[in-house]
Amino acid sequence: MFRGQLFLTIFVFGLSVFCQGTCALEKDDRPSLTIGYVRQTTTNIDDDAIGPTVEYLQEKLNDKYSFRLVALTSSNLISEIKSIKPEFLIVPSEYFIQIIAV
Repeated sequence: MFRGQLFLTIFVFGLSVFCQGTCALEKDDRPSLTIGYVRQTTTNIDDDAIGPTVEYLQEKLNDKYSFRLVALTSSNLISEIKSIKPEFLIVPSEYFIQIIAV
């Protein structure tokens, strides 16, 4: 579990450094896609799904979109979704009923 959290932390840090470096040099006119995910402490969803998924999206769509990865808390999931309005959600299936009710 620690390995998954460490991987995600390093990945998000690297992503933010990359975005700051490219955005500071020139204006980024690409539309932004926000990806929200529920931070899990009991599973490896961070390592197994989020990292490879975001890497693939960046590889295929980086010239068309900029990406913003946002961690959501399970206790405030619905209010955070309403506030942040992510275009994509990566969440465990147990939250599906809550999300579609919004």
